Amino acid sequence: MSTNIKVVRDHFNATSTTGVVYLQFDGSPEWKPFGFSCEDVDRHVEDDPTKKVKGSTAIPIGTYKMVWHTRGDGTQAPMLVDVPGFRFILIHVGNDFEDTEGCLLMGLRRTQTTVSESKKAIDWLYSHLHAKGLGTITVERA
Repeated sequence: MSTNIKVVRDHFNATSTTGVVYLQFDGSPEWKPFGFSCEDVDRHVEDDPTKKVKGSTAIPIGTYKMVWHTRGDGTQAPMLVDVPGFRFILIHVGNDFEDTEGCLLMGLRRTQTTVSESKKAIDWLYSHLHAKGLGTITVERA
């Protein structure tokens, strides 16, 4: 049993990238809409890794495994592993590019540059991922 996440980026601007988040449960072929994502600027680093700006670049397009990462305060967050040129990419609470530092934020509502109701989205997602298990996360452009 596991849950896969798909992020489809569809709004790009000078400070952030937002997209739609879908979940796939237990190997089902169906992807169900979950909410929205917010990341730093999509610099297309999968095409040119030299474009990465530390702490201010969206993760490369691709599919990555997720594992649980235990933070210094003892709480856990899903972490993407084996992302070329990136380390410690977490899925966590936040609303805009100032909250992300290269991580992936999720919320239930969005504008073209932010997400909101992030705590509610993350609380539900974390509890579900703890119950069902972590799978992969795929990041793509619309």
